[in-house]
Amino acid sequence: TKTADCPADGAGDLLIKEEADEVSIRSSNGFGVAFAKSTGALNSLQYNDREFLIKGFTPDFWRPLTDNDIANGTLERCGIWKNVEEEMQLIHFSLNATDSRVVLIRTQYTLSQQDSFLEFLYQISSDGKIKVTMNFKPGKKPLPEMPRFGMYLVLTDPYENFSWFGRGPHENYADRKSSAAIGLYHSTVAAQYHPYVRPQETGNKCDVRWFSLQNHQGEGIRFQGEKPLSVSVWN
Repeated sequence: TKTADCPADGAGDLLIKEEADEVSIRSSNGFGVAFAKSTGALNSLQYNDREFLIKGFTPDFWRPLTDNDIANGTLERCGIWKNVEEEMQLIHFSLNATDSRVVLIRTQYTLSQQDSFLEFLYQISSDGKIKVTMNFKPGKKPLPEMPRFGMYLVLTDPYENFSWFGRGPHENYADRKSSAAIGLYHSTVAAQYHPYVRPQETGNKCDVRWFSLQNHQGEGIRFQGEKPLSVSVWN
């Protein structure tokens, strides 16, 4: 295995380490990330040797179907979007050190069934901030509506405390949110799940400016949208 340890050109205190199938980027303040070159996936997010990720940012064009979805044939009509995560193929992976404290990772995928392309951009700053952008480019194939256009990730265990600045405190959706006032709310991840008779989509929050997940010591991770987000957190 060939390993290259070198500071990125002009990247200051960022260190890039490249191996056969992994690129890791670390800052002198204890922050670090790692990507798999074969899949483009963000496989690790660490701070002070503590791992935050079980699974990194993953495109999500599907959601648990509601009773109404089942009645109107969403699965049959929109099923082409259900397995994008398993079917997409990486066609490009690149790294660029853009200035003294920033590294840009670009990954591009082809979605053959949808005749479309997907792109992720990760702007990684030495202060521990990561700007994640996902772009979708359709081809000429007619496609049904996406049940969801978003992404998900899976965090390690301790981050049970959920805070958000958006609509709440109860679950709310784009077509049913006026009863949920915008404010600062605090709850737990476990409390977000509602045991409907038929398991289905639950716990969403609309118009979320930011949200955080923390352990009982107040340590954790914060997410902020450039525009208001719809957010669900589940065990």
